[in-house]
Amino acid sequence: MEIKEYYMGLPYDLSGSRSKNRFRAELLWGLDKVLDILQSEKEFVVIFDYKCDFEIHYNNELEFYQIKTRKNGKNFTFKELTKKETENSQGSILGKLYVLNKDGDENIKLALVSNGPWNDINNIVVGENKFENMSDKRKEEIKQVLQDEIGVESVNLSGMYYIYTMINLANPKNEVFGKLTSNFQTLMNSEPDKPNALYNLIYSEIEDKACYEFSISSYDELCEKKGITREDFLKMMKYHAHDSKTGIKEAEQYIDAMKNLKKRKLYKKAFSKLVSDIPKSLTLKEIEKKIVKYLDELEELGGLEETIEVLIDNFHTSFPIEYNNAEKIVFYVVVVNKYVEGAYDEEFDN
Repeated sequence: MEIKEYYMGLPYDLSGSRSKNRFRAELLWGLDKVLDILQSEKEFVVIFDYKCDFEIHYNNELEFYQIKTRKNGKNFTFKELTKKETENSQGSILGKLYVLNKDGDENIKLALVSNGPWNDINNIVVGENKFENMSDKRKEEIKQVLQDEIGVESVNLSGMYYIYTMINLANPKNEVFGKLTSNFQTLMNSEPDKPNALYNLIYSEIEDKACYEFSISSYDELCEKKGITREDFLKMMKYHAHDSKTGIKEAEQYIDAMKNLKKRKLYKKAFSKLVSDIPKSLTLKEIEKKIVKYLDELEELGGLEETIEVLIDNFHTSFPIEYNNAEKIVFYVVVVNKYVEGAYDEEFDN
């Protein structure tokens, strides 16, 4: 069975409701993991909060991560991991994880992530620990529990891991923010122009995808509505690279030069929305392509204000209804400045 078909047949996340802080910790741990896998050139899609807390989908491999926060890094016990968490729970912690690969497919990795150790694992280390690194007695007990709970004849623990993380899952933002800044320099060969804006952009995109709760009928739709690809992450980073040709600095200068304070305030608000939307909106990307094509076809290009007036006449009705006049004009300013800087010579094949 193809891995996509197998995935779509899996049960949804059975972990039930969770606190806002725990949900935030799951998203940030996932981002921390993304920053690791971006170092390789392997293509991926990550999914937040669907079949499991965090998932990585490679071409023919799946990785599922269930994240459990422990107050003060308290140890896990065998009993806590193998009994139902609550009266109404649909399974134990290990059971809800193992059901995602109950056939023992070697291309599927299952991992329980926690800031607390599990003393049943011999010589536990920070990072990945194989379930196989337990006593034979404990492994047999886990297998028996999973057989009884899931109703399978045999259990294969070779693809199961316990990840002991030193990230402060109670308040992970500062650590993840620091890692984002550091890894950005490695990936982009540049410092982030606005680190806070970059962090907010990426976290907002992750949160939006994680919170999508409408029905999904196909794997392609899943990747569109819930997934973020390697390319998506790199685009967001590139947009905030120092000295990159984004038109953002010029748009800020255009707004700052406005004499009317109310108008300047309105346009600053529009600018904030556009900075967040441009790197991830497919609709804006299509409008951007059409504007660039139109600019290429003009025999002459006047000054900025004159060009904006021309774009208003030709493209104002192309935007979705939620974009107001100020936001459209800021978008024109960004695109025109990118065009003048030569950014589209590399980006689009016109």
